[in-house]
Amino acid sequence: MPLPADLDQLDADTLRRLLIEQERELVWRQTKIERLTHELALHKRHRFGVRTERLSTEQVQLFEGNRPSNPVVPRQR
Repeated sequence: MPLPADLDQLDADTLRRLLIEQERELVWRQTKIERLTHELALHKRHRFGVRTERLSTEQVQLFEGNRPSNPVVPRQR
């Protein structure tokens, strides 16, 4: 809610009511932002989570088929 142009002309009770309305609006907006941020995090986790990074069975078989029979092991110093 926009502030009225004549704030300096308002009485104390009207200013208190206006302040209460502004506070309610602020709390509502902060709550909505927190809820949407949480919802976005859930969607990101669902879409980009660990499950999408796992190899399929076919991909694992491709890697295992190309594995040398005598793997090279790095020497310890």
